[in-house]
Amino acid sequence: MVLFCLMMSLLISTSTLPGSGGGDGGGVAQDVVLVCGAEGGGAPCPDGLCCSKWGHCAVNTSSYCNLENCQSQCDHDDDTLISTTTTTTGDALQSVPANRCGRLFQGALCSDDRCCSSSGWCGQSYSYCGGGCQSNCYDPVKYQCGWHAGRGVVKCRDNRCCSRWGFCGDTSEYCCDGCQSNCRCNKKNSTPLNGGDHNRTLIDLPLLLETA
Repeated sequence: MVLFCLMMSLLISTSTLPGSGGGDGGGVAQDVVLVCGAEGGGAPCPDGLCCSKWGHCAVNTSSYCNLENCQSQCDHDDDTLISTTTTTTGDALQSVPANRCGRLFQGALCSDDRCCSSSGWCGQSYSYCGGGCQSNCYDPVKYQCGWHAGRGVVKCRDNRCCSRWGFCGDTSEYCCDGCQSNCRCNKKNSTPLNGGDHNRTLIDLPLLLETA
C-alpha cells in the first residue's frame, strides 16, 4: 500500500511538469505524463500535448506527434500543433469539426470515401490510408478495385479477382470469401480452356459471355 501511494505521488508530480528531465534526450520515461486517447477513455492531453498511439501524453516530439504515432493533438501537414479544448465528460459531442473523424470524434466517417488517419484526419494519401488508418483504409501502392476504388465498382485488370478488401489477385484470399468481382473460388480445380490462357478457366465462361 505504501509503495502504491508512493507511485501515485510520483505520477502526479510528473504530470505537473511535462517534459521535465531536461534536454531533448529525455526519453520516453521522462516525456510520459498522463494516459490519453483510446487507452484513457478518449481523454485529450492537457496543455496541447500530443497523445501517442500508445496512449501517453508527451512533449511535442516527432516520436509521439507525427501522424503515424499520434492519436490526437498531433503535428499535421502545416507543421503546426493541432490542439483542442474538447473534453470527454460522457456527453455526446454536438458536432464534429470539418475533416475530423474516428474514435475521438464519435466514430465519424470521412466524406467522399476518404481515409481516416490514426490521428483522426480525413485524406487520401498514404499518411491517411496506410498504417494506423481507422476507416475507409487502403494501400495506394496496390491496384484498387470494387467499392474501395471510390469511383464506382471497378474490376481488376487481366481478369484477376477483386477481394473483399479491394485488392486484385489470383489466390483464394482474393477469389473466395467476400470476393467482389471476377470470382472463381475453385480455380485450382478447374481445367484450362483449350490452348488458352492459364489465367482463365471454365469457371470464367459466364464472365466471358457477359463481356462478349
